[in-house]
Amino acid sequence: MTEETVRENTDMDLDAMLDEADVLTGPDSVRNPVRLLSYGLKNPDHLHILDEGGVWFRGCEQEWFSTEWQRRAGCGPSVASNIMLYLHRGGMLQLPYDLLQKEGCLQLMEAMWKHVTPTRMGVNTVQLFSDGLHAFAEQHGYKLDCEALLYARDKERRPSFQEVLSFLADGLTLDCPVAFLNLSNGDVENLDAWHWVTIVRMDVDPDSGRAHVEIYDGNVTARVDLRRWCETTTEDGGFVHFRRIV
Repeated sequence: MTEETVRENTDMDLDAMLDEADVLTGPDSVRNPVRLLSYGLKNPDHLHILDEGGVWFRGCEQEWFSTEWQRRAGCGPSVASNIMLYLHRGGMLQLPYDLLQKEGCLQLMEAMWKHVTPTRMGVNTVQLFSDGLHAFAEQHGYKLDCEALLYARDKERRPSFQEVLSFLADGLTLDCPVAFLNLSNGDVENLDAWHWVTIVRMDVDPDSGRAHVEIYDGNVTARVDLRRWCETTTEDGGFVHFRRIV
């Protein structure tokens, strides 16, 4: 990989995150009276897309692709497109597509497919995803500094739950949608297996040790129990977010 770093550890543990919680302010990080720590995108509506039938979608929808194979395997390119869509609508970069309309978003998805390209097994690693996202950005004149956190099938190689929380908090505080690779949904019923989705918010309850993430998946929004996924998933998974645009 070039420019990206696949991270199996992060430099901020949960205790440090909780110590900092009292001084975090603004819409990204808010502590409420029940000590709930919330991290979220500043403008999640930047991912909202209205189709020609008047239906609102929460990000790019893989069912929009033109071929059956793309519709079956296109979750990775769709989520990568969500990251670029958010950056474009937020003014952090400019892409040559009309991303106020579904048609322009589909053009972005088709262009992204050439870089975040599913193999026979789909886009089944965080490295394939981040390498492709970097290549797409570079083709459009930008260098995207990405970070990826592998959540390995081998439990001995997995980061701790606190490290997962820190990685997600880092990405969302940077105002970046976080790509979430889930090859096994474990005991989480509202999350499809072998699938990429987009995380737009995380709520952490330090008293109970639970955490939930809000995901966008086409025209679906869901609240996923992150600890349950971490404890019960049986395959590789992981997370990707950008740190900066060079």
